[in-house]
Amino acid sequence: MAHPFFDALERRVLLSDGAMGTALRDRGVPASVCL
Repeated sequence: MAHPFFDALERRVLLSDGAMGTALRDRGVPASVCL
């Protein structure tokens, strides 16, 4: 039996966020900064 995550990858594009952007914004780093 395949894992549901891999089944979803076969059907569509998945977007995830590891929350690093959120953590940087919380610390005052502007969204316009290129890291």
